[in-house]
Amino acid sequence: EIHHAMVVDAIKSMDLAAQSGTTQHSTTLTLAKLAADKQSCEAIIGADGVHHVVKAMQGHSGLTEVQENGSFLLLKLSDHYEYRTAIPSEEVVHVVLQMMRSHTSNGNLLENGCVLLSRFYKGNESTLLGADGVSLVIEAMRHDVFRVRLLKCACWLLGNLAYENGDCYKAIVAADGIPVVVSTMRHNMEHSKVQVEGCRALAMLAYERNEHVCHQIASGGLEVVMDAMECHKSNEDVQKYSCWVFQYVAESSSVNGIEIREKGGVRLIQRAQSSFPGLAWDAKSALRPLGLRG
Repeated sequence: EIHHAMVVDAIKSMDLAAQSGTTQHSTTLTLAKLAADKQSCEAIIGADGVHHVVKAMQGHSGLTEVQENGSFLLLKLSDHYEYRTAIPSEEVVHVVLQMMRSHTSNGNLLENGCVLLSRFYKGNESTLLGADGVSLVIEAMRHDVFRVRLLKCACWLLGNLAYENGDCYKAIVAADGIPVVVSTMRHNMEHSKVQVEGCRALAMLAYERNEHVCHQIASGGLEVVMDAMECHKSNEDVQKYSCWVFQYVAESSSVNGIEIREKGGVRLIQRAQSSFPGLAWDAKSALRPLGLRG
């Protein structure tokens, strides 16, 4: 009851002073603090609080505090999977892209934006494309090369978009997404989660066996994928997605296959195969275009 009353009061204040940046700052801050409690999250969802917060973010796009409070609140609400379907994903994607476009040098907002897009992109791919969202994500990765959560979520998002949507795939390639993913992996070699999602993103981009795309990956990405395999020998996902990269890149061109062999890829694939019985098929599939049987 107390939680509900506080939520309702905050939302009323937002409506009554929609043009006041000070009021929107204080009310979004109140809601963001309340969202630490699950009962309050339920009250915010029930009172259509997401719509009001999105409206505040749209109306005060230049106010960093409103954007920080609003995006933090959206993150806290969407931490609960059961609430995600109650959150209007298209509204969230629109306001997040606006936020990222307006605050290109704010690492916190860029991180919040990438995490939120990774949660709500599904079904909103056309919105992402129309608002140049792919480029915004890639630029966020360029801006903060050591912000692990941003980079992990951005790589995961790019991998999904590349695999699921042909237009997004083209947009990622056109925006130099491949060298950015490679650079991300190179700068964060010690972080296994970044390496997992980086290898996976490269694998999803290589999946079409497009010769131009696979050549880009072969030119700069093979070494970093091999480094990831060496650095994270005990991480099955790193080993698996690396095998996928080798398979797809080798299948796109015999020249790429030769390069993988010359750089020592066969040894790494075979080691992954012996270390992880569950990767038998992945390793065999990677060795086959290299002229070897698993």
